[in-house]
Amino acid sequence: MNRTSQQSAGFTLFAFTWAMAGLFHQLSFPDWRWYSVKGVFLTAAILWVLFKPSSWYRFAVLLIIDWLSITWAFPYHPNHIVFAWIVDGTLLAALMLVFYKEKSHTDLASRWFRAAAPWLRIELCLLYFFTVFHKLNISYFDIDWSCAAKMHREISAWMPLLPGGNWAQHLGIYGTLIIETAIPVLLLFGRTRVAGVILGMLFHG
Repeated sequence: MNRTSQQSAGFTLFAFTWAMAGLFHQLSFPDWRWYSVKGVFLTAAILWVLFKPSSWYRFAVLLIIDWLSITWAFPYHPNHIVFAWIVDGTLLAALMLVFYKEKSHTDLASRWFRAAAPWLRIELCLLYFFTVFHKLNISYFDIDWSCAAKMHREISAWMPLLPGGNWAQHLGIYGTLIIETAIPVLLLFGRTRVAGVILGMLFHG
């Protein structure tokens, strides 16, 4: 497989996973991303991409709608929705740059992916840096205040097989910190990148 084919395959995989992430966001935030006019357009765009993720113009339409829908509801967003907005903007800026520089639709998906990928990697590493950095405080390690402990208690409340004792909450606190440090480190190197992707999907899933 030549470099252009690899980048086209990378674009298709990224477009598919980004659309799937959007679908999960739809299901997680039904109050404004599903039952509103914006939600209808966003859902239609997501499904349009999922039926043909190799299409650059379908993906561009999804990014525009998603970026505008998030912008419309600022500032009331969780952090990861704000990050999605940044990624949308980066991808659209990269697309405009590719159009401006080359003015050709030939292999546009692969050229778009090549232009955007380095910036997306930097943004992902910065995201994980601040994800870990902001947890380095006294409250995070206190099970009465820690967001990790709180989430562990919520999950264990509807998953009886998951232990909910103090030791398990402490494990959740330190385990979260270790995993969120490990994911970007694994993603930095080619040999461990697949392991980083799998770890990230399992952890966040």
